[in-house]
Formats: sequence, C-alpha cells, structure tokens
Amino acid sequence: MDPIKIIDALRESDDYIETIYLNGGCYQFHLFLKTIFPDAKPMTNRSVTHCVSEINGKLYDISGEIEKPLIDLYFPADERMIDEMSDWSFHENNVLRITDCDFCGEPMVITPDGDIRSIYVE
Repeated sequence: MDPIKIIDALRESDDYIETIYLNGGCYQFHLFLKTIFPDAKPMTNRSVTHCVSEINGKLYDISGEIEKPLIDLYFPADERMIDEMSDWSFHENNVLRITDCDFCGEPMVITPDGDIRSIYVE
C-alpha cells in the first residue's frame, strides 16, 4: 500500500485536515498511519515541535513525503518525546474560523470549549 495515496485521500477529504495535522495533531496523524503501517516509527525534530512517520525508510506527514534537506532535520523520537507528543492536540490549543459576523463582518471562531465568538474577543 502506498502511503502517499492514503495521505492524499485524507488531506483532500476536508479543507481543515491539513491545518489540524500540522497544528497540534501531527502525533495523532502518526498514530493513524501506524494503524495502516504497523512498522511506522515516530520521528521528531530537535526542538520536538513536529512529528513525522518513518515508513519503509521514507518520512511522511499530512503534507506528503518529507524531502531533502528537511528529511535530515528528523530523528527517532525517544519515550520522553513520545510522552510529550502524545499530549499535543489541535482541539485543545487552537480555534477554527467558522464564519463572519452578519452585522459587523468580524471573523467568528469556535473555541476548544465549543464557544462561538469573535476572533477579537479574548
């Protein structure tokens, strides 16, 4: 099975998919790929801010295959890093823009706790 076909199909399923898996959900994306490719290994960068999957000697994230020179930035994640990455969540740390206010035109977002509010309200 070709990882790129699966990644492309998932990425093309919704406009928010890439945003979710590049902003807090990258380790969850690795776990998704691991269900299809059991030998997938989590890899991370030096600052432990992004997780990619090594599958058959190639690296992947929701964007597709990681190419050189970026591929050289990643190394196998150890248990401490995996513990840290497993706490990452798009849902817990981000908001989604859902519409603009009909009256003033301000962007409206849905927050992680489910509230809908103006993007300018803290």
